[in-house]
Parts: sequence; structure tokens; C-alpha cells
Amino acid sequence: MAVDSETYMAVCDQVQALRQQLGQAQAESVHAVANKVCGELPEGWVINLCMESGAAWVEAIKPSGYTIDIDRGDMSLVEQIDEALSLSAESGQEG
Repeated sequence: MAVDSETYMAVCDQVQALRQQLGQAQAESVHAVANKVCGELPEGWVINLCMESGAAWVEAIKPSGYTIDIDRGDMSLVEQIDEALSLSAESGQEG
């Protein structure tokens, strides 16, 4: 089935618009996760989202400076962030 150039360009424009909407939604979801963590993280705790070529993981850092790696392949990054937040809440402000 042949598609004329006008139809092709219209479809390309629609695809581009959908990509932009998806990018905006993803950015908003990252922002929402960050807001949740910042609002609930106990004083002195830090949660890092670490990324390098071929890998991404989460670290929770206690007020004492002790780092807990939450690098679990069976969990999404959001789940790892939630796990780090749970650990911080369970430990409170202990070092």
C-alpha cells in the first residue's frame, strides 16, 4: 500500500508530538519521585541515583557517612529509591 507524502508527513508530525509528550511525562515523573523523597527523607540521609555507561543504581547514605548500595537487578530504579527511603525511615536518624 503506497502512502502519499502528505499523509506520511502528517504521521511523522504526530509521532514527534507523541515523543515530546512522553518526554514531558517522564520528566514530570522523575520530578515527582524527587519531591517525594526530599519530603520524606530523614535529616542527614542522602539518596543517590548513580549512573554510568551500562549501569544505574541507587545508594543510601546514612548521616554517619556509611553508604548502603541498593543495587538490585530485580528492582526498577524507582523501587530501589523506595527501598532506600524505607531503610532511612526504619533507621531514623541513627548513624
